[in-house]
Amino acid sequence: MTCGTQYKAAIFVNGVVDHRFLAALEQQHHSILFVTSQPMIMKNISAYGFDVFFLDLNAEINCEFAEEVRAEKIIIFENNCVESGLAIDFFNRHTVAPIVVVKRPRRFMPLIYHRTLGAAFVIYTNDDTKVSFLLAE
Repeated sequence: MTCGTQYKAAIFVNGVVDHRFLAALEQQHHSILFVTSQPMIMKNISAYGFDVFFLDLNAEINCEFAEEVRAEKIIIFENNCVESGLAIDFFNRHTVAPIVVVKRPRRFMPLIYHRTLGAAFVIYTNDDTKVSFLLAE
C-alpha cells in the first residue's frame, strides 16, 4: 500500500473470510483494499495478494487511513454490530466514500441503526460470495 493509493473499494471484514469469496475477487486484487482489526484475518487475506490495512478499533483513532488511502466506496461485512458500528464511525470521519453494510439476517437490527451511524446502504444476504455486484462499475 503506497501513499495516496486509489482503490475501487475498501472492504472491512472481521469474521471468517470464505476462500471462495477471496478467490472470486483475486483478479481485482489491485483495486481492492481489505481493512480488518483481526491480525489472523489480516494474515489470511494477505496470503491471497490483497493489500490489507490494520485498523485497531480499541486504540486512539489515527488519520493514517485517510492520508494513505482513497476508496470509491466502503463495504463493511458485519460480523458483530459493535465492531461494524465502530468501523462505520471511523470511515465516516475519515472518508467521503459511501458506506455499504452487508449483513446476514440472523438477528434483526433495524436499518435506522446503521443509517444513523452513517451507512448509505444496508444489504442482507445469506451468501457473502454473491455480493460481487457491489464492485461493479
